[in-house]
Amino acid sequence: MTFFRGFVFGVVVLSQLSESVKVSLYYEALCYDSTKFIAFQLYPNYSQLKDYIQLEFVPFGKATHNFVDNKWLFDCQHGPNECKGNKYQSCALAQNNGQDKDVAFVHCVMRERNPADVSKMQKCANRVNINWNKISNCARTAQGDDLLARNGNKTNNLEQNISFVPTVVYDDKYDDYLQERSLVDFVAVVCSKIAGERPQICANRRLPDRRFFADYSFF
Repeated sequence: MTFFRGFVFGVVVLSQLSESVKVSLYYEALCYDSTKFIAFQLYPNYSQLKDYIQLEFVPFGKATHNFVDNKWLFDCQHGPNECKGNKYQSCALAQNNGQDKDVAFVHCVMRERNPADVSKMQKCANRVNINWNKISNCARTAQGDDLLARNGNKTNNLEQNISFVPTVVYDDKYDDYLQERSLVDFVAVVCSKIAGERPQICANRRLPDRRFFADYSFF
C-alpha cells in the first residue's frame, strides 16, 4: 500500500512513499504472554504505527483441529474456554470492521481477567461499536467452527511450527531473529521493516542486541 501526503485537486492524500508492513499476530485467547504483547507492545504504539502496518490477527496458537463426523473438533492449549475465546474473536475479526476497531476489540477483550467470558466480549463489542449479534450467531454455528479451522490451517502452514505464543510474522515470512526481538521491542522491529519515510516513533530506534527473558517480564 503506497501513501502520499499533500493536496491533489483538493483531495488530501498522504505524501510519504512507503509500503505498509504486513504484521501477522498468532496468539491465544487465554495466553498470558499474548496478553502482555498486545497490552504493552502492540496497543500503546498502534496509533503511531497504524499508517505503516497492515495487521492480521490469527487467534489459534498451539491448538489442534480435526474434522470428525462432519464437524470440527478443537483442542486448545489452555482448555475448552480458550477454544471458545478464539472462536468468538475469529468471528469478530471476520466482520471486516477495519483495523482500528479490530485492534480496539482485541485489546479490550485480552485485557479482561477472563478473555473467554462471553459477557466481557459483548461489553467490548459494544464499546468499540461492532455488531455483537453477528459475532454471537457466528460463534454458535458452523460458521465460527469454519473460521477457527481456517486460523488453524493458517497457523499450521507457517514455515516454522509455532514454538512460542505469541508469534509475530512480518510480510508472511517467519524469522526467528525478528520474532525474539519483537517480544522485546515490537516498534523497533516494525521500524526496521518500513521502507521510506518513517514515523517519529522510529527516531533513534534500533533493534535490541539480543533477547533476555527478563526483557519480556512486564509484571
